[in-house]
Amino acid sequence: VDGGGTFTLAGDSRVIGPTRFLVRAAVEDQDDAAGFWVLVDSGASSVVLSNELMDLVGAEGRPRLDGVSVGTVSGQQTAYVTRVWSLRLGEVGAVEQTSVAALVLPEDDLFQSISAEVGADVQGIVGGSLLRRYVATLDYPGRSMRLLPYTSTEHIDPDEFVQVGFELAP
Repeated sequence: VDGGGTFTLAGDSRVIGPTRFLVRAAVEDQDDAAGFWVLVDSGASSVVLSNELMDLVGAEGRPRLDGVSVGTVSGQQTAYVTRVWSLRLGEVGAVEQTSVAALVLPEDDLFQSISAEVGADVQGIVGGSLLRRYVATLDYPGRSMRLLPYTSTEHIDPDEFVQVGFELAP
């Protein structure tokens, strides 16, 4: 748990404690030990990965949908959606999700800002599209996260359109 600082509202300053929850992650054939930091953000809709990380894993053979309009803390942006074949969270890949749709913003300003705030090189955000598959427990004092897969995924629509794809109809 990192971040925090001084917040000023109407001339009154308050110290805000650390609220950023960071977890080690790795994608595809990346060694877990050589992974990267992600911000766990239950308010984010999607998994968001940095351009730097996507350059590292490469684009060959990967689906890509350009021109996706998304609302961010910086306002509307046009991004693209792609997939990573696997995303592992936690030490030594404690949780692994396969075929993960990931949003990639045109600029990495968001990651630069978060990284500066927490003092770590953050390369991704894990949001609701992944977290909704797990009962998530974020233990701030204990500085740990526990993800347990739901025994039933009835709350997830099996026919839901999850980013890149198409449907044929007569």
